[in-house]
Amino acid sequence: MKPTERKTVSWTGEIISNLGGKKVIIGGDGFRMDRDINGARGIFLRALGDIPSLRACLLECIVSKC
Repeated sequence: MKPTERKTVSWTGEIISNLGGKKVIIGGDGFRMDRDINGARGIFLRALGDIPSLRACLLECIVSKC
């Protein structure tokens, strides 16, 4: 795991550099989430991208800008 992955907001991708020991992560949009849940969500989303059929679908969607 990269050091920035622990500080990444899973719903926007932004990196929060001053989290310290905070238990809640707050994105730039004001949405709040428990850091453990945010981390689990990030791991889940990365795993979805590792499934070949979903990866192909995501790439197709990105290319066609759906």
